[in-house]
Amino acid sequence: MGLYPDKYGLPDEAEIKDINAFKKKINWGEIPAFFQLVGKSIADAEGFIHYGFDNAFKKIVDRKNWNYERLGIPVNADRTMAEHALEPIRRPKICLYHVFNKTGYELLAFPYVKSVLIDEFRENDPKLDFRRWDPSQMKVLVRIPELHKFIAFTLVNGDDADMALIVHAHNVVNRMISMLENEVDVHEIRGLSIDQGFKKQSLSPDDTPEDIIIENQKKG
Repeated sequence: MGLYPDKYGLPDEAEIKDINAFKKKINWGEIPAFFQLVGKSIADAEGFIHYGFDNAFKKIVDRKNWNYERLGIPVNADRTMAEHALEPIRRPKICLYHVFNKTGYELLAFPYVKSVLIDEFRENDPKLDFRRWDPSQMKVLVRIPELHKFIAFTLVNGDDADMALIVHAHNVVNRMISMLENEVDVHEIRGLSIDQGFKKQSLSPDDTPEDIIIENQKKG
């Protein structure tokens, strides 16, 4: 999946309001509850990208929370500047995980300690690239409830706007990943992405997403 098919008439920089307008246009002015549920969560992620609300992304890229003693400071750095204003020798390393579970889809972030992913609170750990890692505030970058079920619904009973919403979810997640790649070292991206989940489900559209998307993810 990429950007939107030409027949949708949506610009590459489309936002959730454009997808909603498209749905209304082809559905007699109505936006069904299922569509609204998925769209609201995508809008939340979109808001993180565009408006910089306090969120996991903002905490991960906050240089005041980077462990400069571990990341290193160049010998020719201007030591009169605040530490967080300096460019470290390397940037913090994280792993991103696409996860489909029984509640929906999530894009998760994990840091490393000695090349091992951790999923627990740590503070002032000299082996960690961050001064403080709090999974409750830094782990979940994107959460879209019921997305696996919406994908299955779209393949059997959906219209072009439903498909556009899935494409939009894919695009928003990719934007989030690209922004992170510009700020930190995204060392690995694991899991079943939205487009991969869609392709898996499209091969067996009459089966449940639990049997196809979630089970295929476990096999991966």
